[in-house]
Amino acid sequence: MQKRNCIKSILWILLLWAQATFAIDTFEFSTIQNKQQALNLARDLRCPQCQNQNLVDSNSPIAKDLRLEVYKQVEQGASDEEIMHYMTQRYGDFILYQPRFNLKTGLLWFAPLVFLFLAFVFLFFLFYTRDSKQKSTTLSAREQDVMLSIMQKSDKTQS
Repeated sequence: MQKRNCIKSILWILLLWAQATFAIDTFEFSTIQNKQQALNLARDLRCPQCQNQNLVDSNSPIAKDLRLEVYKQVEQGASDEEIMHYMTQRYGDFILYQPRFNLKTGLLWFAPLVFLFLAFVFLFFLFYTRDSKQKSTTLSAREQDVMLSIMQKSDKTQS
């Protein structure tokens, strides 16, 4: 009897876990076009919690709320631009899975290129000035004679 109750308890726990884990949003759309519009929008919006998933792929509570918001706005007849504008006003450009190109995103894209260019310029001048310094260390014939005489004098004083 006790074994049977234990098995029932385990089955209930598994059933409740499966229900919570595999809960699926089911929205009743008025038209197929609205359903397609909502799916496309949910694919273009990033989950603020998961960050690397769109709203369709995410199971987080905020993603579920945002899918519901997209559903409501699509059913009310809002256009894609209006819904995207609403979401970016509320969550910023971060919510866009493919962010628009503006000054902030341009800085993110082009800053590494600028730093790479500056590094090449730095290295060029570093090696260029090193070569020019090495070339200037060669002695003229007169300077070589003076150096040789100094070295000979130092050799005589050491011995």
